[in-house]
Amino acid sequence: RRVDVCWLGVSDEPLVPPAALTPAAPCSVLMVSRMSHEDRYKGHELLIRAWSAVRARVPRAELVLVGDGDDRPRLESIASETGVAGAVRFLGSVSETDLAACYRRCSMCVLPSEGEGFGLVLLEAMRAGKACVTGPGAPAEVVEDGATGLVVSLKHPQALTDAIVSLLEDPGLRDRFGRNGRARFQQIFTSRHFADRLRQLLLLPPLPERAA
Repeated sequence: RRVDVCWLGVSDEPLVPPAALTPAAPCSVLMVSRMSHEDRYKGHELLIRAWSAVRARVPRAELVLVGDGDDRPRLESIASETGVAGAVRFLGSVSETDLAACYRRCSMCVLPSEGEGFGLVLLEAMRAGKACVTGPGAPAEVVEDGATGLVVSLKHPQALTDAIVSLLEDPGLRDRFGRNGRARFQQIFTSRHFADRLRQLLLLPPLPERAA
């Protein structure tokens, strides 16, 4: 049977007024995901364990983790055991406004997941104009490798470290990926695009155009 994939979308409305945004931190890497023991495929542990190698090459690199869950204490322990607790910030659950500010403030976003079904957080990062680093599979349908970010094998931790460091050390490339990601989001992944795709699959007429 034919299978149609209907990519999801998120609102294109900004959640934070530009005047309220703090300047981007040049060495801040953001990951947004729940921290449940059932969702360890998200890749928190892989990223935390890679952080000492990242810091060896970019000493000011900071990892910011947004999200909470029953696996957080274990992840905090790993950060302590690997000597990077001072460079890894666990923010827990945050409001939508604070989350949008986190996206705006970071220099790039990472989702090192090996079993992701799609990756809405990647759309949120692209909406904010941020370069993304992720793994193969469904996230690679969102992030264009070499155009809006980097898609790397997660079976080799060095590949993840190299991808993160390469973007931290090259702000020009990072900004180009971010601009391309923002354009790709606007062209394909807004909630309006999702609604149009779904209506087409359901053989419904398209939604009327919004007034400018």
